[in-house]
Amino acid sequence: VNMHDATVDRTTNGHGAVADLTLAQIQNLYLKNNSGQITQYKVPTLDQYLAACKQKGVIPLIEIKQATAAMKFEQYGFSSTGYIISGYEEPLSKIESLIPTVNVMYIVEGYSTENVTFAVSLGIKSGLDMGYTNINQQVVEAVHASGIKVGAWTVGDINTLKYLQSIGVDVLTTNY
Repeated sequence: VNMHDATVDRTTNGHGAVADLTLAQIQNLYLKNNSGQITQYKVPTLDQYLAACKQKGVIPLIEIKQATAAMKFEQYGFSSTGYIISGYEEPLSKIESLIPTVNVMYIVEGYSTENVTFAVSLGIKSGLDMGYTNINQQVVEAVHASGIKVGAWTVGDINTLKYLQSIGVDVLTTNY
């Protein structure tokens, strides 16, 4: 399934750990919106998400915990356009050998030379995905000088989104 959290509690009308629930149980749940209200939408599988992206012409961005989830990108033709992000070094390190053409972003709180060094080690299509409050023009310039992209998460308002675009942030994660 396509689920950010380890449990379904925060994002759905259900309760429990994703790993303890069956696919059928998860697919019977309804998603909540940003205000916590239950919506008409169900939890999608990764296949459903990627199929919807393909149908709508949207570039997918998935956060992974395991490298094997990334293999679905090739099935749907996103191996050179989609983005795979993770805060875990191990799966990101494996991605380049599995799908060398895919964009990868290392999720971190903020800029550090260690974070940049690891992101650069991931290859030419890599980047550093940071909390947006830790990004300014100097950070963007420093990361770009290393030859990698800058991502920002999770931008909650349009003015901040426009500002980050204006200073050269390449990839924006938002709740819009």
